[in-house]
Amino acid sequence: MQQLKIEFCKNPLRTLVKNAKPEDGSVLGFWGFGILGFWSFGVILGMVPGSFSIRVYGILIEDNRILITDEFRLNTYMTKFPGGALEFGEGTVDCLKREFKEELGMEIEHIEHFYTTDFFQQTELLPTNMQLINIYYRVRGIKPYRFVTRQNRYDFPEIVEGAQSFRWFPLDQLTPEEMTLPIDKRVVPMILNVLKNE
Repeated sequence: MQQLKIEFCKNPLRTLVKNAKPEDGSVLGFWGFGILGFWSFGVILGMVPGSFSIRVYGILIEDNRILITDEFRLNTYMTKFPGGALEFGEGTVDCLKREFKEELGMEIEHIEHFYTTDFFQQTELLPTNMQLINIYYRVRGIKPYRFVTRQNRYDFPEIVEGAQSFRWFPLDQLTPEEMTLPIDKRVVPMILNVLKNE
């Protein structure tokens, strides 16, 4: 039987299993390749237990209203602030600019840090246990706006993975219960308190 050799490349997805042939009894080699490949893919996505998920959100307020987004992801209806996951190689402000451009087709400016998670929060929707870190910025949009807003929650043209719609929500009606995710629920009173003192 030939010896099983495993070579680790700089890119973990290109892990190679050499000289592993089912006919010589090295079926285990193929299982090992599958496990290593899955593990490497998980590392790249940040889905390995004990890792972090960093997300960046924007607080856009105009005319006593705040912009929120309704989404259907991971088989879950959710209401949250606009934004998303930080990608490797980008800063948090660049991440937020990218998210607003991708989701709303708009540029943002006057980006001021508002809050970063200062307590432990475990992810609830992803399949592995990761620590969630949210970073929030107050932003101002550059007009004219071209994105479409809705009046009702979860007013999607079609219920599919990734469905999304936006709403301008009155600040005098905003409560933590309007938001779905735990950290967003904590941020709502902070926003209202800061606005009250401005």
